[in-house]
Amino acid sequence: MDETTTIYMQDLIDSAFYRE
Repeated sequence: MDETTTIYMQDLIDSAFYRE
């Protein structure tokens, strides 16, 4: 996986967690 892809995916995961 690309480093940018990893950061992008992690950002989406973090956003999903903090949405609550």
